[in-house]
Amino acid sequence: MSLSNGKITKGQPAVLGPPLPTPINGVSALSAFSISYSVMINAPALKCLEKLIDTNTWPYWNALTPRGAITKAPPITDQTTNDSELHEVISRPGYLYAGVDFTVDVHMNKTSKQRTNTAAETVDRVERFETDDGRLGYRVTWRYIGMPFFLSHNERIHEFIESVDPTSGEKVTEYIGWETYGGLAALIIKYTIYDRFRDSFQRWRDDFKAATETS
Repeated sequence: MSLSNGKITKGQPAVLGPPLPTPINGVSALSAFSISYSVMINAPALKCLEKLIDTNTWPYWNALTPRGAITKAPPITDQTTNDSELHEVISRPGYLYAGVDFTVDVHMNKTSKQRTNTAAETVDRVERFETDDGRLGYRVTWRYIGMPFFLSHNERIHEFIESVDPTSGEKVTEYIGWETYGGLAALIIKYTIYDRFRDSFQRWRDDFKAATETS
């Protein structure tokens, strides 16, 4: 089932709101806010998943984090993902899967090529699921591991839920994403520069849709 539990409106632009639950960090007294979004993509769900976890393509579409460098890639086993079809996908060079650690160069300012910071992340899930009404879905989750938990922690969820367009008969995908921020740093961000984070997620949302539909 989807972890969003209907709390993110279909087609919703990036918005800042109350903390949304995540699989690992959850919601606690240290949770500050979430940024969430949804967008319809004219492509199958598997194609969307492949675009997201292929770090080789990030420089060509991902203005927010154009560089993703894998720093740890454990052996892939039967427990790495819950779907046999995904084993072939995650075995490709430069693809993310559960257990992978990676760093990203973050570019918060869309008008500057200078990176804002570098963040260390770990992937917890690349998996298949079904919605309550039987639709195919894929989920990717990763979280920040660069600072002590009480100072800063965040966890990001990507869900791709497939359906069939009733007019064209083609497969389309709703991409639902959110990131929940917590820790002392997140509390400061919430009341100061939250708009920069919201705008960056909107840029990611729009760039990802365009890149997936044209590739």
